[in-house]
This record gives sequence, C-alpha cells and structure tokens, in this order.
Amino acid sequence: MIYVGGDVREPGKYALVSDMTVRDAIDAAGGFTEWASAVQLKRGTNLVYRAYGRRLFDGREPLHQQLQKNDLIFVEHTY
Repeated sequence: MIYVGGDVREPGKYALVSDMTVRDAIDAAGGFTEWASAVQLKRGTNLVYRAYGRRLFDGREPLHQQLQKNDLIFVEHTY
C-alpha cells in the first residue's frame, strides 16, 4: 500500500503496483485539486523528494520517482 493525501481529489490508501511512480499515484487519487502547489514524497520520516510550482502542471516535472511500500505522497495546499 501507498498513501496519497492533501490536495488530490480522492486522498487515501492505494495498492502499490509494479513500477508505480509519484505521477501514477496522484493520477490514481484523481489528480490535483485547483489549490495544489507542491508534492512531497516521504519514506518513513525521510523526505525523499519535493517539487513545487508550475513545473508540476506544465509537464516539466515528470514525477517519475519509483514508489516503495508504505510511501506517503502529500500534495500541499496554496494559501
């Protein structure tokens, strides 16, 4: 299982499938909401990856990091 939370349309637990990436997990969770501003990948207590800004939405940031069991993807909110 992996976990996707924050500003995605359907936050929750998802089955980890072979070669699943951060982008795949966000897509499985229904994609970004209009308030999404950044993505964090946490593995346990370690921040493995963070991306933010327009790069997330215009294709310049592919979010291709491979996921592992119990990873947490958290999409941050713009205030």
